[in-house]
Amino acid sequence: MLPITRSFLSSTIALGAMLIAAPAFAASITIEQHSDVGVYGSWTITPPTGNLIRSNSREQRRTMSNLEEGMYTLRITAPQGATTTIRLLENGTIRESVTGNLLTFSLAAASTVTVQVAYTYQGVITVESIPAGAPFELSAHNGIRYTGVTPATFRELPPAYYSANFGLRRGCTLPRPIKRDLGANEEVVFLAEYRCGSSSSSPSSSSSSALSTSSSSSVRTSARVVHTIQQSEVLPGGLLRVTVGIVNTGRSTLRNLTLSEQFDASLIAIETLPAGALQQGNYIIWTIPSIYAGQRWSEEFVIRISAKAKPGTTSLTARLAGDALDGTPQDQLASTVTVGVATLPATGGAFDVLLAFLGLLAPAPVLMALRRR
Repeated sequence: MLPITRSFLSSTIALGAMLIAAPAFAASITIEQHSDVGVYGSWTITPPTGNLIRSNSREQRRTMSNLEEGMYTLRITAPQGATTTIRLLENGTIRESVTGNLLTFSLAAASTVTVQVAYTYQGVITVESIPAGAPFELSAHNGIRYTGVTPATFRELPPAYYSANFGLRRGCTLPRPIKRDLGANEEVVFLAEYRCGSSSSSPSSSSSSALSTSSSSSVRTSARVVHTIQQSEVLPGGLLRVTVGIVNTGRSTLRNLTLSEQFDASLIAIETLPAGALQQGNYIIWTIPSIYAGQRWSEEFVIRISAKAKPGTTSLTARLAGDALDGTPQDQLASTVTVGVATLPATGGAFDVLLAFLGLLAPAPVLMALRRR
């Protein structure tokens, strides 16, 4: 037997120390943040050890390696007004998907996990001009920047303070930049009015023309009814969500407005009446004290189609009235949505005879499956 030398003993001890010090697991987690507008949140992860791991200044991507197996909890602090969707992928396969800011998951030894965090928004900005066809730039302090030609609509925008700058048009004065705050899930209209023609370029009449134009535009009022339904077709007895609202597309505050929703009471019942609304027969009525320039007001309610409704269509009509809306086109002050009433196809005739014959031979589950076809 060979003698154990001091050098051999030292090497063995060193190797053992290395094996003890090496991590027992080689699992990893990668956190990725996605945003179409480049606005990101922050996150924390609580591992089995309890030692909190934090993101660094809203970083977009980080990989953590040599992690222990066990339960991990991810908490997201989303940007203001954002809806968060979290997808968990393990070894390239989607394992879980949730909408929210919290996810708890297990991590196995030697597994590779990717967590994709996506932020979406519901803010809407519409840029318009009189006359249409004006170039513009829409920007915000968070780095968002869009360019285009009016009219244009931008959706899924985060809450921010936005600025719209308009370009030159031949023979027209340049409108001032418009700056406005967009709240979470709001709709805002940026409306620029060009003064075009001889009055805008004549030196002798420029001051009086500008004064009169400014005076008239400062009191310019306009509005548009917003009216949508959740889906265009429903079965008898089914529920349907309706959205009705107003967008103030003018330059001044609208006051003392009345919005009504007319429906066929023989076919439609109001399942949930919004707070502040009044139902009178086949009308729902809202009294709206004021809407600021460029702002939107809207309500949602649920209707139920009569269980005895026959196949066909029925409609709901929203109408807006107010003292300052005399010059607004009527097609902007009313909107009708049509709901289709569908029924399941009847079998009938020879097919019923066939079902009766099969009913003698087939078990009940098979017969029920045929009935559903």
